[in-house]
Amino acid sequence: MGNIYIPFKALFERLGIDYVMPPVNNHNVLSLGVKYSPEGLCIPFKMTLGNLIEAAELGADTLLMPGGYGVCRLGYYATTQEQILHDLGYDVEIIRLNMMEQKLSGLLNIIKRLSNNASWIKIISAFRFGLAKLNALDRIEMLVQHVRAVESVKGTANRLYIKAVKAIDLAEDHESLKRVQADYTERFSQVATDDGRKPLIVGITGEFYVLLEPFSNLDIESELGKLGVEVRRRLFLSEWTKFSLFLNSLGINETARIHRAALPYLKRDVGGDGWESVGEKVLHTKDYDGLIHLAPFTCMPEIVAQNIMPSTKEDIPVLTILCDEQITKTGMLTRLEAFVDLLERKRRSRNGPAIAYLRRGPMKAYLGVDVGSVTTKLAALDESDELVASVYLPTQGKPIAAVQEGLKQLRQQLPQHFSIEGLATTGSARYLAGVIVGADLVKNEITSHAVATIKYVPTVQTIIEIGGQDSKIIIIRDGVVVDFGMNTVCAAGTGSFLDHQSQRLNMDIETFGRRALNSRNSVRIAGRCTVFAESDMVHKQQMGHRVEDIVYGLCQALVRNYLNNVGLGKVLKPPIVFQGGVAFNQGIVKAFQEELETEIIVPVHHEIMGAIGAALLVHEEMTNRHNSSQFKGFGISEVSYQTSSFECQTCPNQCEIAQLSLSGQILARWGGRCDRWERSPNSGELPNEVVR
Repeated sequence: MGNIYIPFKALFERLGIDYVMPPVNNHNVLSLGVKYSPEGLCIPFKMTLGNLIEAAELGADTLLMPGGYGVCRLGYYATTQEQILHDLGYDVEIIRLNMMEQKLSGLLNIIKRLSNNASWIKIISAFRFGLAKLNALDRIEMLVQHVRAVESVKGTANRLYIKAVKAIDLAEDHESLKRVQADYTERFSQVATDDGRKPLIVGITGEFYVLLEPFSNLDIESELGKLGVEVRRRLFLSEWTKFSLFLNSLGINETARIHRAALPYLKRDVGGDGWESVGEKVLHTKDYDGLIHLAPFTCMPEIVAQNIMPSTKEDIPVLTILCDEQITKTGMLTRLEAFVDLLERKRRSRNGPAIAYLRRGPMKAYLGVDVGSVTTKLAALDESDELVASVYLPTQGKPIAAVQEGLKQLRQQLPQHFSIEGLATTGSARYLAGVIVGADLVKNEITSHAVATIKYVPTVQTIIEIGGQDSKIIIIRDGVVVDFGMNTVCAAGTGSFLDHQSQRLNMDIETFGRRALNSRNSVRIAGRCTVFAESDMVHKQQMGHRVEDIVYGLCQALVRNYLNNVGLGKVLKPPIVFQGGVAFNQGIVKAFQEELETEIIVPVHHEIMGAIGAALLVHEEMTNRHNSSQFKGFGISEVSYQTSSFECQTCPNQCEIAQLSLSGQILARWGGRCDRWERSPNSGELPNEVVR
């Protein structure tokens, strides 16, 4: 878990204990844990089981595991995991480190047993050195949390942190450890920073393991740092150890203040860290711009906390991220970006009203490009953020060609005299499009849709967006995205479902929507699958039902599919805004209104909201940046680009890296968990990579 192996390594080496240190957490560890764990258990169980299996494979016969008590299932981990290991044929013994009950004396007795009865003087000396390394690691981590947010060159603090951790690991005595800590403290103070920048402050709370294990939370603190956010975390292992082993026994409780803060909403311990999660929100309302709540999927204490947090009176946006083997880096980054973007806008809105512009000379335009799987949208806004030109065209599986054609058409709509002051890309092909056009800003579609919707419906709380092959729901509270969902199974709840069925009924999609409104007695169509819907529709036709009733039944089927899949588990509060190309279909609008029993707002320009949002965002960005746009010009419509991908073999993650080339020269690479290829797109040969 995190860097805890370093203090244990120092302890074991000083006592001459023969030890096995399994590899740091990676996909192989997770795969082993998932394979042999009961399905309903949380990611801490699966990750630690994977660690134990790898240790046993390396020859370990005695394994150390933390224990616990109370509602949290941690107390049962070691017993269950030992049985699984025995069933797999490993002859191992698990020693439980139950520090909550046995405290310091129990831990020291275990160390004495492992060290073949070493002297107490030697044990205490080694124990103190391990604690010193743990403390040094946490002091350095606190520094990197601050520097990441304001560093001028992103990634500098992370690279320095990796070196610091290695140096602490290699320190052989207290004096060398002190020198290492002082040296790297000084190095962090010399990292070039943007002194005028005031970063967002976002707290992180939640369950112990996923807070402290970067692999389980997909390096969330590092990713927030890349977004210019300063992370605040209460829980550090050195502090936890200090209180658990020493101060708690003297009656000093570090969580008492947090528990008191949570009392109006949660009056007792629910196990794990659930009580603390609620209390942290209450305590830090005025200190943080937002709060991120990390919870293992199926963790009952954190599920309790998650459901209590929205009902507190304290006004601080909370983003809950459920951690398990199904979570993807892309999905988490989208959530983080949308959360941070809207927090930034909320902060700016508190600092004063938007500036009104008086046009002088050529029009200054800001472009947004939204490249989706089915359609590509472009929007141009003037200095007052009014739409002056737009393009909506099919992508047809060729995003580069669609962007080039879109720019051609957009140029024809713009006035003779204008200047492009900024361009942003969004959508599923936003990175690819960004490199092609020379984007000043690349934003995810969640942020873009939310920003555009808030412009037209400032009080929006729920956004329903349905496109050609994907659909999404965005939950907004107090102007900040706190949750979203997307279709994950098939396209039965999207526009392609209606297109397919309208062709089967031999009518265009516009006629489809109009005829749905003429239904007098809709029929129920099985809409969970396109194939089943088609057979059910044929059956209803053969029974003699009116076409209008069948058409409206299909609209209702799409709405049910959307709400039961994309909207599952979400609280849809009005005002509810419906956008995307499918919002043209009045039959779908009517079906949503009937199902949700509330007004459904369809904003003007609903089909290009992603592009409008991107244009709004780049306008704000360029206003704050005060430099010229990187837009390559409308002439890029005539340039021929090439795309390819390869699998990086540098580490066990085996990331798929996409790359864009022009005349044999690589322009950009993206797609990795780290920034190895993004930092050096022209690094030349790929000796260990499989090119596809």
